[in-house]
Amino acid sequence: MPWPPARRPPPATAGRPPDGGGAGTTRSIDPLTHYFEALLGWYDALPPGGERAAVAAEATRTGTFIVNQTVVGEAGDAAASAYVAYNYDTDWTPTAGAYSRGTQWTTAATATPPHGMELAFLLSRAEQRGLAPPGGGRWVATAYRLIRYAEKYAFDARGWLRYEVTTYGGAPLAGNPDNDVYVWWAESEAARAFLHFAVDRGAGEAYGGRAAVAAAALDGPFTDGTYGGWYRQLRVDGLGSDGTPKWDRWKVAYHFTMLHAETLRLAGEL
Repeated sequence: MPWPPARRPPPATAGRPPDGGGAGTTRSIDPLTHYFEALLGWYDALPPGGERAAVAAEATRTGTFIVNQTVVGEAGDAAASAYVAYNYDTDWTPTAGAYSRGTQWTTAATATPPHGMELAFLLSRAEQRGLAPPGGGRWVATAYRLIRYAEKYAFDARGWLRYEVTTYGGAPLAGNPDNDVYVWWAESEAARAFLHFAVDRGAGEAYGGRAAVAAAALDGPFTDGTYGGWYRQLRVDGLGSDGTPKWDRWKVAYHFTMLHAETLRLAGEL
């Protein structure tokens, strides 16, 4: 199939998702994040030529959309701290729905600090590939803003990323049962982002210690010393497994693997 496939011209309305998707449903930062990373991986796998150039253009368009349409400056601290929502309306405005377990991943007004950490890493790596708009500074500056929001609101006294979602103001969501557990994927994204910025961005003084704390958590209480593998969740009180299955479709297929891939890349072995 030729690339890029034929597509309709983008509509004039602002905030349209990169795929030009239709109306009638809420949006989510999660698939958009993974789409962006897939483009970066695809770009790496292609030889120089027209197809690679087309994928590069799509990655630039998608990263620009993420920075311009999904990242929200924190009220009262917009220049220094920013978040991404988990849920957006059809025009990519963060949703305003009340939180419940049933609406958490659809309409609830929730910021997602670990997705911010994940996007901080991806934006930085995209800039390193030369895929950011000329200068690239805005993507990297946005990455630092997303990290700052997570540092302000998502980490607890242990230095672990505790809150998978918060209010837009950074407060824990009342009634969220996940407030009492650490989730493996969030800690993995924290470790990857801190490690990357400490080594590749020369921010070791700011993030080297945080990277070490996150790595020690994953290599310590998160790891099943008897059978291997990471526990899916740990109770904040006591650091034991909360009993959920260790298996998760995203674990080896994505977050676990990508943390180790970045570690190997930084070590010059990948």
